[in-house]
Amino acid sequence: GLGAPRTAPATRRMDSRWTRLWKDWKHYDDPPKRVKPIPLGILLEAQRLADESGSIALQATARMMWVAFFFLCRPGEYCATVD
Repeated sequence: GLGAPRTAPATRRMDSRWTRLWKDWKHYDDPPKRVKPIPLGILLEAQRLADESGSIALQATARMMWVAFFFLCRPGEYCATVD
């Protein structure tokens, strides 16, 4: 098999371009300050109300809330309060 593409074949060490890039990224995009995301009970209640109503628009909205909660939200950026 082929070796790892990020390593230099002669030295078997990580290519300096990659290490420099990752080091710069670490300082460029610091992780957000963590806060509690929206409580899960709110999402469950929204889903229950949407299912009971039978409205396709409400069900789609509830599903988008789940997608945003699990895949898109960075809680430190979207739920933080301004002090």
